[in-house]
Amino acid sequence: MQDRRKFERVTIPESARIFVLDQRGNRLGPLRILGRGGMSFESVREIPNGTHMGFQLSDETEDIRREISAVVRYQSPEGIGVEFEKLDADTAVEIGVWIGRYYAEK
Repeated sequence: MQDRRKFERVTIPESARIFVLDQRGNRLGPLRILGRGGMSFESVREIPNGTHMGFQLSDETEDIRREISAVVRYQSPEGIGVEFEKLDADTAVEIGVWIGRYYAEK
């Protein structure tokens, strides 16, 4: 079985102003880590592990909003980690752009 943890992860700086929203557009918190297979974000809201739900990624500096379907995998003091379940083509491309942009800032 392939180790999915080998996927590149990029730390998203606070200055990026990319936020995770729920399906209704309510802000859950800032995006902190982004990878090909998932993301983690800060939030005061608790979401039980195993929860399948829709999120939106909102890039306030570029006025971009993308929907994703994900499952919550863990919660820690640093945030909530989710695994992507379903991405449309535009969202996958945008995630790749964000990874490339902030990978260059490593």
